[in-house]
Amino acid sequence: MQNTQHSFKISGETLPTQQIISNLQLHGINIFAAISPDVNWCNYSNWNRTKLLYKRHSPHIHLSAVSSDIGYDHHYLHSPHLIGGSAILTFGMWASKVISVSHDPSGYGIYTATTLLGKNNKKLTFISAYISVQKGTDYGYNSLHAQQLNIYMNGARLK
Repeated sequence: MQNTQHSFKISGETLPTQQIISNLQLHGINIFAAISPDVNWCNYSNWNRTKLLYKRHSPHIHLSAVSSDIGYDHHYLHSPHLIGGSAILTFGMWASKVISVSHDPSGYGIYTATTLLGKNNKKLTFISAYISVQKGTDYGYNSLHAQQLNIYMNGARLK
């Protein structure tokens, strides 16, 4: 698991992403939880871009990801990045063992989970979660806290 804030690039400069992929390969990691990947998962093309980047690590990839529903807003929908969110990338043979995924149903983009099926029908669930705080160097109108407050104040999802 890694807090990938500002390093999970899917467009433009990919040096931080190349470093993540290099570390995955170096350490033989096949399941990776990314906390605050800052990707707008509400735009499906961002899922495809992410999978293409990580195919350098493994040709078999499963992605479970979530960001706040603010990403559906016309201002953000076509942006590749949105502060916060969470993702789990599963590689290699483990990608074929995924039997279910779940996401934060609140629209806040707090967590995603991937469940694998192993020997003797044993299940193992990986959870990647990111909570917001109202402080820090990136606090502002774009922060995850501000996104969640906006969703709360509007009382409904933006879909």
